[in-house]
This record gives sequence, C-alpha cells and structure tokens, in this order.
Amino acid sequence: MKKIALALALVTTSVFSATTFNTVKISDGKSAYCKSKNDIHRNKIGVYSAKAVSAKTDNQNINFNIELKFLSCVKQNDKFTFIYKKPYAEFSWETFTTKDQVVASASEVRLKAYKDGVYRLLNNTVIPDIAKQTQQINISLEDVLNQEQVEELSNGSKIKGSFDFWISKKVQYSIQAQDINFTNMRNFGSFRVHFEVTKTEKGLSIKLIK
Repeated sequence: MKKIALALALVTTSVFSATTFNTVKISDGKSAYCKSKNDIHRNKIGVYSAKAVSAKTDNQNINFNIELKFLSCVKQNDKFTFIYKKPYAEFSWETFTTKDQVVASASEVRLKAYKDGVYRLLNNTVIPDIAKQTQQINISLEDVLNQEQVEELSNGSKIKGSFDFWISKKVQYSIQAQDINFTNMRNFGSFRVHFEVTKTEKGLSIKLIK
C-alpha cells in the first residue's frame, strides 16, 4: 500500500497534509493515498508534497527555502504508486455518465503564503514547470510576529512563530465531445511551518522547529 504525506486538490473537501521535518498537520488534515482506481480519480489533477528545508534572516526579513514535489497517482506494473509529474502537465479522465474525455492542464501555478488569523497574502509567486523544485518565500518579520512578540524579541526572549503556504492552480478544462471549455482556480491543501527566532550579539538567529 502506497501512502505519502501530500496536499490534495480541494475538489471535494478541504485537505491539509503533514511532512516529517518541520511542517505539521493542520487540525482537519489527512494524507493522500495511492492504492486503488478511486485514488487515481480522486487525485486526478495531481498532488504535491512540501517542506521547509532551511531558513535565514537579515534581522528584518526571513527567507525560507521550500522544497516542492509534484506527483500523480498511477498504476504501473499492476501496482498503484505516485510518480513525479510536472505542475503544468496535462491530466485526462472520463466522465462517469457519458464517458466523454476531460482534459485539464494548469495555465498558471502559484506558491502562496499567509499568517494564520490574518489571511493577507505574504507570498504569491508563479512557479516554473518542474516536478521537483525549491522555491523561496521571503517574509517580513513584522508580518509573522505581532507587536508584543517583536518587543519580547528585542528584550532577548526566544519567540516562536508560524505561517502557512499552499499551491494554487489556474486550471483549464476541455470536454471536446460536448464543446465545453472552462477555467477555474484550484487551491491545494496548505502546510504550516514553525520557526523560532532568537536575538544574539550578532543579530537575529532563526531555526526551523518541528
């Protein structure tokens, strides 16, 4: 049985996933599976995994390196498994009722981020068509810490913070047999990154925490 911590597209339900490093599961999250034909259909426009792999600060901003892996659930050699598939790749499937073929592909894929409870976009960058890639998220320290935390940090306290990030796809659909074409936005499940900031003699220091 194949199981992987992935973010599913929000097609039928909100989905949040975990990684094993420093990104933790949000309360109503779950993992994606690839063990049956139903999983192939459920994940029909792809899934992705993500984790923050490093962070650094210049005392005003924080730079996070985010590792992204885009995948697809397929059946190979009589086994169901996840394989790498580029974020702009074409996906196709048949409708349940008419058996017409649906073709879908992303015209734009963005990496977005916000602070929980604030919901103002902190990052909104277009990413390239690469199955495995590392992207940077640059965030102002004041955008992820409140005023009280900033003051405590100035006084020498260790401060913990977090932010959420996710993938958003602008997907174009086509059903040629019915002459149907439409576009919609697909927001994938989000990941939460936790970090700790400390004031030192040389300035601020940051580390990722589980």
